[in-house]
Amino acid sequence: MPPGLRLLMTLATLAACADPRPPAPAHRAWGGRGRQAELTAEVTTRFASRLSAAYHARDPAAAAALYAEDAVAERAGEPEERAEGRPAIERALARRFSRYRDLRLVVGRIWVGREASVIEHVLGGTRRAARGKPGGERPVGVVGAFVVTFDGAGRVAAQRLYMDEVTLIGQIDRRRLPDGMSVPEVATGVADGNAVRVARGTPAEQRNRETSARIWAALTAHRVDDALAPMADDYLYVDFAAPTPLDRAATRTLVTRFFAAVPDLVFAEPPVVIAAGDEVVTEVVEHATWNRAPITLHAVDVRRFAGGQVAREWQYSNYREVLTQLGPAPPPAPAD
Repeated sequence: MPPGLRLLMTLATLAACADPRPPAPAHRAWGGRGRQAELTAEVTTRFASRLSAAYHARDPAAAAALYAEDAVAERAGEPEERAEGRPAIERALARRFSRYRDLRLVVGRIWVGREASVIEHVLGGTRRAARGKPGGERPVGVVGAFVVTFDGAGRVAAQRLYMDEVTLIGQIDRRRLPDGMSVPEVATGVADGNAVRVARGTPAEQRNRETSARIWAALTAHRVDDALAPMADDYLYVDFAAPTPLDRAATRTLVTRFFAAVPDLVFAEPPVVIAAGDEVVTEVVEHATWNRAPITLHAVDVRRFAGGQVAREWQYSNYREVLTQLGPAPPPAPAD
């Protein structure tokens, strides 16, 4: 489904009452390293395991050593957080570790494709109280996903992080959220195990990939019935940046309202598509106009197929990207 769908609907009444904001500057395109050699499950899982261990040890140097010297690490919706080169990545990790008493990275599901891998994880811990500010420590736990590519030595060449900063902000202090907005509760672990799925290029994977592509095409054309046609009767949509899942009927209602509010939505060619086992992972880039301001949204979307139908769909995104581009003005980011 379109990234930021539920947040845009939440903000509709606020935006209608607000003064129009000047157009947001276009986001910088994601950095890329071209076609990589086929990634293996061993390379990806080794990186994920070592990164998790470095978080547990609170060792930014050990974590940064898993990245190439000229690696680029980015965060969806926050281009100012782009770190270029291993030293910059280490400094960013050191800042993150300093702000949490017991920061941990719990690895969940992994999808391995020919050009990239996607690693689900939960970033959790105890946020330290800001120096000189009232209030105690706060537990946090946010579900996210890395999109990673590797160099020939098995180090990360490029990383894109999809993690909802608004959830993080709300878990630290709900008063900093826009009125009427809620966020998911603190995640304490991965919800659906840590299976590793590798793209094999099977006929079933290809069929699932083609069906998923037709859904995106129908969404771009705003054909709601066509987009929902492959969904099973018990289909469930989970946005990890939203507090509750939606069934098929509720998803249809939300998509219909979204298209009425955003009539020029289009999807760009996805940077990454992985059809692995019974799931299809798509890195989504969406362009639209909201309240006369151009916006660009990013997400990682996963569709699980059963019997040729989509049984479940979930998405990793950063709602702060929406807030930053269209208002009301977002709260200050908690700097990880």
